[in-house]
Amino acid sequence: MVMPITKRERVNAALAEARGQVSQALVGGLDECGAMIRGTPEAVRAQVRDAIAQCGVRRLIVGPGCVLDLRAPEANLAAAREAIEDRQGP
Repeated sequence: MVMPITKRERVNAALAEARGQVSQALVGGLDECGAMIRGTPEAVRAQVRDAIAQCGVRRLIVGPGCVLDLRAPEANLAAAREAIEDRQGP
């Protein structure tokens, strides 16, 4: 089972709080209405780093809590993936 955490701007600190309250994986950390569409790749990388800092890499699926708008620039998608891969190591 996976618990989505939506609306990052309202639940920024809630990832860490939710981690302590559930045993299932969490999905969240990326602002699907803001940084993913209108932000810079660095802003997206910062959100990934923040989500991982709050929850670690176990039982965390970094992504939008809901859907990802098709208008999200490819550079932002690549930045999210690169930031995740940098934290996971080889």
